[in-house]
Amino acid sequence: MVTFIKAFRQRERLGVSLIRAGLVILVLASLGSVQAADRGKIIVLQLKNDLSELRQQSATDPGVKRSLDALRKMASDIDSLLTQQAKDPTGRDAPYADAQTFTMDVSAKPQAQQKVLLDRALNNPLVTSAYMETIEANVEKDSGSPIKAGLGVRSEAGLDALYKKGPVANSGYVLGGINSDAVRMLPGSQGENARVVIASDGFWNRSHVDLPSLAFSPIDGPRRLSCSTYYAVSNDATAAAGIIAAKDNQSGVVGIVPHAQLAATAASFASIYDLQKLNLRAGDVLVVDPTFSPTTTRFADFSPYPGDVCPKASPTAVSTDTCQLPSAGYENTQRSIEYLTQELKVHVIVNASGGIKSSRNPATPMNLDHPDFNGLFDRTRNDDGAIYVGSVNPKTGATLAANYGSRIDLTTWATHIPYASYTAGGTHATYSRYDSDEALNYRFSGYIVAGAVAQIQSIAFAKGLGAVPPSIMRRLLKETGHDLPGHDANQPMGKQPDVKAAVDKMLAEYARGFPAEPAPAFGIKRILGLERPYYGRTWNYRAIMNPPGATDVTYQWSEVESPLVAQTAIRVNPLTLDVDWSSGLKARERTITLTARNSQGATDTWSKRLTVPPMVTRYTGTWNVPDELKPGQVVSMNGRIQDAFATGQKIHYYWKAPALFHGLKEGTAVLPAQHAISFTVPATLEPGTQVQVQMLATVDPLLPPTQISRSQHGTLLSKMVTIKTQTPVEGTPGEDAEACAPLWNSRTLYETLGTRVSYAGFNYEVVELTQGHQPDAHFTLTSSFKPWKRIGPCRQ
Repeated sequence: MVTFIKAFRQRERLGVSLIRAGLVILVLASLGSVQAADRGKIIVLQLKNDLSELRQQSATDPGVKRSLDALRKMASDIDSLLTQQAKDPTGRDAPYADAQTFTMDVSAKPQAQQKVLLDRALNNPLVTSAYMETIEANVEKDSGSPIKAGLGVRSEAGLDALYKKGPVANSGYVLGGINSDAVRMLPGSQGENARVVIASDGFWNRSHVDLPSLAFSPIDGPRRLSCSTYYAVSNDATAAAGIIAAKDNQSGVVGIVPHAQLAATAASFASIYDLQKLNLRAGDVLVVDPTFSPTTTRFADFSPYPGDVCPKASPTAVSTDTCQLPSAGYENTQRSIEYLTQELKVHVIVNASGGIKSSRNPATPMNLDHPDFNGLFDRTRNDDGAIYVGSVNPKTGATLAANYGSRIDLTTWATHIPYASYTAGGTHATYSRYDSDEALNYRFSGYIVAGAVAQIQSIAFAKGLGAVPPSIMRRLLKETGHDLPGHDANQPMGKQPDVKAAVDKMLAEYARGFPAEPAPAFGIKRILGLERPYYGRTWNYRAIMNPPGATDVTYQWSEVESPLVAQTAIRVNPLTLDVDWSSGLKARERTITLTARNSQGATDTWSKRLTVPPMVTRYTGTWNVPDELKPGQVVSMNGRIQDAFATGQKIHYYWKAPALFHGLKEGTAVLPAQHAISFTVPATLEPGTQVQVQMLATVDPLLPPTQISRSQHGTLLSKMVTIKTQTPVEGTPGEDAEACAPLWNSRTLYETLGTRVSYAGFNYEVVELTQGHQPDAHFTLTSSFKPWKRIGPCRQ
């Protein structure tokens, strides 16, 4: 199986092999290890609006439809999501369908064609940014060898699933099992009424002797879905199928619900695909098990992890690369989860993930309660309805690098686990075992909880109780779970589930059926939008509300502070912001605040912290800008970058003064020359007005808005200038000002002293031989050391 991850970052997994006398057994030493392969290329697209909104516009606007059809042909992600939306005639999933960022895998295309596709994306009017990124392909391997496990030898073969046992820990362990074996005699306990979907980057080996050979919904694969997902048979999905639903055929590992029906759908760490094709119904279980992002980039919006949520491995480290975000931290995935739990009443299991080892740096856990997450994992406000699962070593009780926080509901085994395995080209009866005490396989805990939920739900159906509402299922498991032995209460990770206790409580409290879930209280769940907006394009900030799809809401955003500039009214949702030039070399911290009110008078307020990166870094500059200007005055200003530059270095200059002239005045100058501009101060400016003048100088051309954010090498100078009463003085041509001499020509050699020229509203006189020296940058008011002497203002 092939997946794509960011270049040069690989996940590491550890394990041991077991050999028993009389058996030819080589048990897997690792799960999910990767082997570096070729690099590839992707194009990342950012749309101007949410895809669902563009789809609605395309129904009435032929231009939008043409542009959207072109994007569908370019990016399979867009086509897949549009197809999914089209299959929902009720519009039930509309409030959950926001998506603006997509990718195109162009790895197999020639370089020239890659550029053509990038240009085509940039020229599409629905695209606000597009850029090329290099990725590295990695090949998943499983080194397990075939096992011929005979009757009654599971324990000798290391295939006994201790995680299903009772809550009392076995010898050599500190954590007991989930107590699923204790309900084996109850109707439905084998999963006869359960349906489980594995949402992963692969699907299970349906030829494996221990696993279901048919899926209750057709599996669409193998196929490439995007740059990050090649959907095919995988070892991880095979392990999931085995832990959840392996057959009780007297051989191998027995699943928690061996009679359950399985299906699979594709998922990456930022998306779940083709949900409409599954025909899901209330009470189904879906375990979200994509390939976790092994980078510190939130792929959905290209924003680094905010603040200090992922500590750097060392104080000198440039970036952080030892953390993983739970898949629900990506907006596309979270919206899909909300749709599943709130609309379809499907039980969704999300692995809370954990750190990864990177090079010599140890794996690092993240605190999901960290304030820099801005409430993303705050269940009291932003509850997506899923069950979040943490990971623990059952022998030592260590959670190692597993993420923690109050959002995590349950935690269970993540090592010392046997499972059905898959190796490309191998037989269809292989089993493996993960036994590392130094690294957790985060996926396992999610599989185990998915099996537990399926078992409880199947029993509920058998008892005639119907589908358990997702919120009640989560509460049952949390309230009946057991504390983790020796765990630090300051790093909450929920409870170890107890299936029997949860079933007993369910049968006692809901013997007459389950009550309807109450409608969520009115409130702001979260505010979407990039945490690090940068200059060059507009940014949307959208509030996601409870209840979903509410239309009787009024919005009031607080006043927006510079360098942020509101491009829309502050009483709409979403709010559109622009980023202005800002002086200073440090990032600016800003907060946007929204107050929402519904027709019943309920109000809620929520804030989002933003960090505006500096436009330029490293250098300083000098310039000649007066403190005062007068209406109608012809003005010349000049400046240049400084510091250690070689003579002949070309510098790019951009001047901005909205009250004085329209747009930007830009150009280049070769050091040590200055760059100069001239203009006439508008006569309509009132005396006393304060106007801002800015000069931006960059070593490279100013990044266009189609590029990803980064600070450039350069300097930014800013000054407030006062408009004074108009009087004819030096620098302002009065009625008696002399006529302008012939214009200065940079190619003319001026060798006759006293020759006069004009430039930018002033007359100049040759003091010494000169050619190519711009008068306003090389003049004196006397007559020495410069080639030009300024005579005074002139009139055309």
